[in-house]
Amino acid sequence: MPNPYSLNKSISLLVAVCCWVVVLQTALVQAKIYKWKDEHGKVHFTDSLSKIPSQYRQGRGFETLKEAPASSEFGVNLRLPVKISREHVIPLTRLGNNFLAKVLLNGKVETNLLVDTGASSITLSEEIAQKLGIRNLKRLPQLTFSTAGGEQKAPLVVLKKVQVGGATIRNVEANINPHAGGEGYDGLLGMTFLGNYKLEIRLDTNEMVLTPLHQPGELLWGGQSGPWWKAKFTKYTRKIFQYDILAARAQGDTTKVSNLKKLLRYYKGLHKSLDKRANQVRVPKEYRVYP
Repeated sequence: MPNPYSLNKSISLLVAVCCWVVVLQTALVQAKIYKWKDEHGKVHFTDSLSKIPSQYRQGRGFETLKEAPASSEFGVNLRLPVKISREHVIPLTRLGNNFLAKVLLNGKVETNLLVDTGASSITLSEEIAQKLGIRNLKRLPQLTFSTAGGEQKAPLVVLKKVQVGGATIRNVEANINPHAGGEGYDGLLGMTFLGNYKLEIRLDTNEMVLTPLHQPGELLWGGQSGPWWKAKFTKYTRKIFQYDILAARAQGDTTKVSNLKKLLRYYKGLHKSLDKRANQVRVPKEYRVYP
Protein backbone atom coordinates (compact mmCIF):
# COMPACT_ATOMS: atom_id res chain seq x y z
CA MET A 1 0.00 0.00 0.00
CA PRO A 2 1.50 3.37 -1.00
CA ASN A 3 2.53 5.77 1.73
CA PRO A 4 -0.07 8.63 1.85
CA TYR A 5 2.59 11.06 3.08
CA SER A 6 4.93 10.31 0.12
CA LEU A 7 2.01 10.55 -2.32
CA ASN A 8 0.91 13.95 -0.99
CA LYS A 9 4.51 15.19 -1.07
CA SER A 10 4.90 14.14 -4.73
CA ILE A 11 1.62 15.83 -5.70
CA SER A 12 2.66 19.06 -3.94
CA LEU A 13 6.01 19.05 -5.72
CA LEU A 14 4.33 18.49 -9.12
CA VAL A 15 1.89 21.36 -8.51
CA ALA A 16 4.75 23.68 -7.51
CA VAL A 17 6.70 22.86 -10.65
CA CYS A 18 3.67 23.43 -12.87
CA CYS A 19 2.98 26.78 -11.23
CA TRP A 20 6.62 27.83 -11.73
CA VAL A 21 6.45 26.91 -15.45
CA VAL A 22 3.21 28.90 -15.90
CA VAL A 23 4.72 31.96 -14.18
CA LEU A 24 7.88 31.72 -16.27
CA GLN A 25 5.94 31.42 -19.53
CA THR A 26 3.71 34.35 -18.57
CA ALA A 27 6.75 36.51 -17.83
CA LEU A 28 8.33 35.63 -21.17
CA VAL A 29 5.12 36.34 -23.07
CA GLN A 30 4.67 39.70 -21.32
CA ALA A 31 8.29 40.77 -21.97
CA LYS A 32 8.36 43.49 -24.61
CA ILE A 33 11.06 45.39 -26.45
CA TYR A 34 10.55 49.05 -27.35
CA LYS A 35 12.26 50.89 -30.19
CA TRP A 36 12.45 54.64 -30.82
CA LYS A 37 14.49 57.05 -32.92
CA ASP A 38 15.91 60.27 -31.44
CA GLU A 39 16.23 63.68 -33.12
CA HIS A 40 19.63 62.70 -34.55
CA GLY A 41 18.19 59.65 -36.28
CA LYS A 42 19.85 57.19 -33.87
CA VAL A 43 17.81 54.06 -33.10
CA HIS A 44 17.45 52.97 -29.46
CA PHE A 45 16.08 49.78 -27.86
CA THR A 46 14.95 49.11 -24.30
CA ASP A 47 12.95 46.52 -22.38
CA SER A 48 11.31 49.14 -20.12
CA LEU A 49 8.75 51.72 -21.25
CA SER A 50 9.87 54.03 -18.43
CA LYS A 51 13.34 54.33 -20.02
CA ILE A 52 11.95 55.96 -23.15
CA PRO A 53 12.26 59.78 -22.91
CA SER A 54 8.87 61.41 -22.29
CA GLN A 55 8.89 63.31 -25.61
CA TYR A 56 8.97 59.99 -27.46
CA ARG A 57 6.36 58.30 -25.24
CA GLN A 58 3.86 61.04 -26.05
CA GLY A 59 2.01 60.51 -29.29
CA ARG A 60 3.32 56.94 -29.51
CA GLY A 61 6.70 58.01 -30.87
CA PHE A 62 7.98 54.49 -30.32
CA GLU A 63 7.43 51.00 -31.67
CA THR A 64 6.73 47.82 -29.71
CA LEU A 65 8.64 44.76 -30.85
CA LYS A 66 7.81 41.13 -30.07
CA GLU A 67 11.43 40.17 -29.52
CA ALA A 68 14.87 41.70 -29.19
CA PRO A 69 16.76 42.57 -32.39
CA ALA A 70 18.96 39.65 -33.36
CA SER A 71 21.84 41.87 -34.49
CA SER A 72 24.20 43.71 -32.14
CA GLU A 73 25.31 46.05 -34.95
CA PHE A 74 24.01 49.10 -33.07
CA GLY A 75 25.43 48.31 -29.66
CA VAL A 76 22.21 46.82 -28.29
CA ASN A 77 22.62 45.33 -24.84
CA LEU A 78 19.25 44.34 -23.40
CA ARG A 79 20.62 41.50 -21.24
CA LEU A 80 17.98 39.11 -22.55
CA PRO A 81 18.62 35.35 -22.52
CA VAL A 82 19.99 35.09 -26.08
CA LYS A 83 22.38 32.20 -26.67
CA ILE A 84 25.49 33.34 -28.57
CA SER A 85 28.31 31.04 -29.62
CA ARG A 86 31.59 32.60 -28.46
CA GLU A 87 34.02 30.02 -29.74
CA HIS A 88 35.24 29.13 -33.22
CA VAL A 89 36.73 25.63 -33.28
CA ILE A 90 38.94 25.12 -36.34
CA PRO A 91 40.42 21.75 -37.35
CA LEU A 92 44.18 21.87 -37.95
CA THR A 93 46.61 19.73 -39.91
CA ARG A 94 49.90 18.82 -38.25
CA LEU A 95 53.13 19.62 -40.05
CA GLY A 96 55.94 18.41 -37.80
CA ASN A 97 55.74 20.59 -34.68
CA ASN A 98 53.56 23.16 -36.47
CA PHE A 99 49.92 23.39 -37.54
CA LEU A 100 48.24 24.38 -40.78
CA ALA A 101 44.83 26.05 -40.99
CA LYS A 102 42.57 26.25 -44.02
CA VAL A 103 41.98 29.93 -44.82
CA LEU A 104 39.64 31.66 -47.29
CA LEU A 105 41.01 34.96 -48.63
CA ASN A 106 38.71 37.66 -50.06
CA GLY A 107 35.95 35.06 -50.32
CA LYS A 108 37.53 33.38 -53.36
CA VAL A 109 41.01 31.92 -52.76
CA GLU A 110 41.34 28.98 -50.36
CA THR A 111 44.78 28.04 -49.08
CA ASN A 112 46.65 26.52 -46.15
CA LEU A 113 48.57 28.86 -43.88
CA LEU A 114 50.93 27.94 -41.06
CA VAL A 115 49.61 29.19 -37.70
CA ASP A 116 52.33 31.50 -36.33
CA THR A 117 51.73 33.74 -33.31
CA GLY A 118 55.29 34.99 -33.70
CA ALA A 119 54.48 36.56 -37.08
CA SER A 120 53.27 40.15 -36.76
CA SER A 121 51.30 39.93 -40.01
CA ILE A 122 49.74 37.50 -42.43
CA THR A 123 52.41 36.56 -44.99
CA LEU A 124 51.49 35.19 -48.41
CA SER A 125 53.45 33.67 -51.27
CA GLU A 126 53.66 35.41 -54.64
CA GLU A 127 51.59 32.57 -56.14
CA ILE A 128 48.68 33.33 -53.82
CA ALA A 129 49.07 37.04 -54.55
CA GLN A 130 48.62 36.31 -58.25
CA LYS A 131 45.50 34.23 -57.57
CA LEU A 132 44.12 37.19 -55.61
CA GLY A 133 44.75 39.45 -58.59
CA ILE A 134 47.56 41.41 -56.91
CA ARG A 135 49.94 42.71 -59.56
CA ASN A 136 52.88 45.13 -59.80
CA LEU A 137 54.33 44.26 -56.39
CA LYS A 138 57.21 46.72 -56.86
CA ARG A 139 54.72 49.61 -56.85
CA LEU A 140 53.34 48.67 -53.44
CA PRO A 141 54.66 50.11 -50.16
CA GLN A 142 57.57 48.08 -48.78
CA LEU A 143 58.20 47.20 -45.13
CA THR A 144 61.06 45.26 -43.58
CA PHE A 145 60.10 42.09 -41.68
CA SER A 146 62.24 39.80 -39.53
CA THR A 147 62.00 36.26 -40.90
CA ALA A 148 63.68 32.93 -40.19
CA GLY A 149 66.11 33.76 -43.00
CA GLY A 150 66.87 37.26 -41.71
CA GLU A 151 65.39 40.66 -42.52
CA GLN A 152 63.31 40.80 -45.68
CA LYS A 153 61.59 43.69 -47.45
CA ALA A 154 58.05 42.79 -48.44
CA PRO A 155 55.22 44.67 -50.20
CA LEU A 156 52.11 45.39 -48.14
CA VAL A 157 48.53 44.63 -49.19
CA VAL A 158 45.09 44.78 -47.58
CA LEU A 159 42.94 41.65 -47.64
CA LYS A 160 39.27 42.61 -47.80
CA LYS A 161 38.21 39.52 -45.87
CA VAL A 162 39.98 36.66 -44.10
CA GLN A 163 37.90 33.66 -42.99
CA VAL A 164 39.16 30.81 -40.83
CA GLY A 165 36.28 28.47 -40.05
CA GLY A 166 33.52 30.66 -38.65
CA ALA A 167 35.90 33.47 -37.68
CA THR A 168 35.97 36.44 -40.08
CA ILE A 169 38.00 39.67 -40.01
CA ARG A 170 37.77 42.41 -42.66
CA ASN A 171 40.47 44.74 -44.01
CA VAL A 172 43.41 42.72 -42.75
CA GLU A 173 47.03 43.82 -43.21
CA ALA A 174 49.24 41.32 -45.03
CA ASN A 175 52.55 41.17 -46.86
CA ILE A 176 53.83 39.26 -49.88
CA ASN A 177 57.08 37.34 -49.49
CA PRO A 178 58.67 35.36 -52.34
CA HIS A 179 60.15 32.97 -49.78
CA ALA A 180 56.88 32.40 -47.90
CA GLY A 181 55.34 28.99 -47.84
CA GLY A 182 56.58 25.46 -48.21
CA GLU A 183 55.31 22.00 -49.02
CA GLY A 184 51.58 21.99 -48.35
CA TYR A 185 51.18 25.64 -47.32
CA ASP A 186 51.39 29.13 -48.86
CA GLY A 187 52.41 31.45 -46.02
CA LEU A 188 51.82 32.40 -42.39
CA LEU A 189 48.63 33.11 -40.47
CA GLY A 190 49.97 35.90 -38.27
CA MET A 191 48.77 38.35 -35.65
CA THR A 192 46.95 40.80 -37.93
CA PHE A 193 44.30 38.07 -37.90
CA LEU A 194 45.03 35.99 -34.78
CA GLY A 195 45.42 39.12 -32.62
CA ASN A 196 41.67 39.69 -32.84
CA TYR A 197 41.03 36.57 -30.73
CA LYS A 198 42.13 34.64 -27.70
CA LEU A 199 43.84 31.58 -29.13
CA GLU A 200 44.07 28.04 -27.79
CA ILE A 201 45.67 25.05 -29.53
CA ARG A 202 44.26 21.67 -28.49
CA LEU A 203 47.12 19.28 -29.09
CA ASP A 204 45.08 16.16 -28.34
CA THR A 205 42.44 16.90 -30.99
CA ASN A 206 44.48 19.02 -33.46
CA GLU A 207 42.12 21.96 -33.13
CA MET A 208 42.48 25.73 -32.78
CA VAL A 209 39.94 27.57 -30.64
CA LEU A 210 39.42 31.27 -31.40
CA THR A 211 37.43 33.21 -28.79
CA PRO A 212 36.43 36.87 -29.33
CA LEU A 213 38.21 39.33 -27.03
CA HIS A 214 35.01 40.97 -25.75
CA GLN A 215 33.36 39.84 -22.54
CA PRO A 216 29.85 38.33 -22.29
CA GLY A 217 27.28 41.14 -22.07
CA GLU A 218 29.69 43.78 -23.38
CA LEU A 219 28.28 46.29 -25.89
CA LEU A 220 29.24 45.46 -29.47
CA TRP A 221 29.27 47.39 -32.73
CA GLY A 222 29.71 45.33 -35.86
CA GLY A 223 30.54 42.35 -33.66
CA GLN A 224 33.40 44.17 -31.89
CA SER A 225 33.67 45.97 -28.55
CA GLY A 226 34.49 49.64 -27.98
CA PRO A 227 38.09 48.90 -26.84
CA TRP A 228 38.67 46.87 -30.04
CA TRP A 229 37.57 49.80 -32.19
CA LYS A 230 39.68 52.27 -30.21
CA ALA A 231 42.77 50.05 -30.46
CA LYS A 232 42.39 49.84 -34.26
CA PHE A 233 41.86 53.59 -34.65
CA THR A 234 44.82 54.29 -32.37
CA LYS A 235 47.13 51.94 -34.27
CA TYR A 236 46.39 53.45 -37.68
CA THR A 237 46.55 57.02 -36.36
CA ARG A 238 50.00 56.39 -34.85
CA LYS A 239 51.23 54.86 -38.10
CA ILE A 240 50.00 57.92 -40.02
CA PHE A 241 51.86 60.27 -37.66
CA GLN A 242 54.97 58.05 -37.79
CA TYR A 243 55.31 57.91 -41.58
CA ASP A 244 54.31 61.53 -42.04
CA ILE A 245 57.20 62.61 -39.78
CA LEU A 246 59.68 60.16 -41.33
CA ALA A 247 58.80 61.32 -44.85
CA ALA A 248 59.36 64.94 -43.85
CA ARG A 249 62.78 64.10 -42.39
CA ALA A 250 63.98 62.06 -45.38
CA GLN A 251 63.71 64.74 -48.04
CA GLY A 252 67.19 64.05 -49.48
CA ASP A 253 66.53 60.41 -50.36
CA THR A 254 64.00 60.25 -53.21
CA THR A 255 63.51 56.46 -53.10
CA LYS A 256 63.06 56.43 -49.34
CA VAL A 257 60.63 59.35 -49.40
CA SER A 258 58.58 57.67 -52.14
CA ASN A 259 58.21 54.48 -50.09
CA LEU A 260 57.38 56.39 -46.90
CA LYS A 261 54.64 58.28 -48.71
CA LYS A 262 53.25 54.97 -49.98
CA LEU A 263 53.23 53.66 -46.40
CA LEU A 264 51.47 56.85 -45.33
CA ARG A 265 48.76 56.36 -47.98
CA TYR A 266 48.48 52.68 -47.01
CA TYR A 267 47.62 53.44 -43.39
CA LYS A 268 45.43 56.40 -44.31
CA GLY A 269 43.45 53.99 -46.47
CA LEU A 270 43.09 51.53 -43.58
CA HIS A 271 41.99 54.34 -41.26
CA LYS A 272 39.44 55.59 -43.80
CA SER A 273 38.00 52.10 -44.30
CA LEU A 274 37.78 51.61 -40.53
CA ASP A 275 36.02 54.96 -40.09
CA LYS A 276 33.56 54.15 -42.88
CA ARG A 277 32.66 50.86 -41.23
CA ALA A 278 32.42 52.57 -37.83
CA ASN A 279 29.89 55.00 -39.31
CA GLN A 280 27.87 52.12 -40.73
CA VAL A 281 27.54 50.42 -37.34
CA ARG A 282 27.39 53.72 -35.37
CA VAL A 283 30.46 53.34 -33.18
CA PRO A 284 30.41 56.13 -30.52
CA LYS A 285 32.92 58.97 -30.90
CA GLU A 286 34.76 58.05 -27.70
CA TYR A 287 36.09 54.93 -29.44
CA ARG A 288 37.43 56.77 -32.48
CA VAL A 289 40.86 58.38 -32.84
CA TYR A 290 41.84 60.68 -35.71
CA PRO A 291 45.17 62.10 -36.95
